[in-house]
Amino acid sequence: MLAAVVLGGLLVCCPVATQGAKLAHPAGGKGAPARERFQDIAAQLQLTEQQKQQLKAVLRDEAQNLKNLRAETGVAKRQKHAQLTQVRQDLAARIKAILTPEQYTKWQTLRGALRDQRHIKGQSKALGL
Repeated sequence: MLAAVVLGGLLVCCPVATQGAKLAHPAGGKGAPARERFQDIAAQLQLTEQQKQQLKAVLRDEAQNLKNLRAETGVAKRQKHAQLTQVRQDLAARIKAILTPEQYTKWQTLRGALRDQRHIKGQSKALGL
């Protein structure tokens, strides 16, 4: 259960879209169970069992880093933003070390697609659509 919660938080924080996946919530949104989102991502990237285990460990670490960052008080907004950027860069480097070049390229494409979906959704909300 803890793994599902950790993975769920991470997959939302470090988005990887699940294009073409048949989920109850598009792009593996917050309502989709974390385990299901992870499985969809793993299937799209065609991860080996070893890669799945390594990626889960990286995502757990990421969740802890983000939790620690959120818990920090008295830190300037700019400093927190810089720390968040560093956490994301570290995550990308660790994921790149696990994935093949083809898988990493696909991961970046999926991430970009989800980012675009969120941007469009945000604009629609702002316009009251």
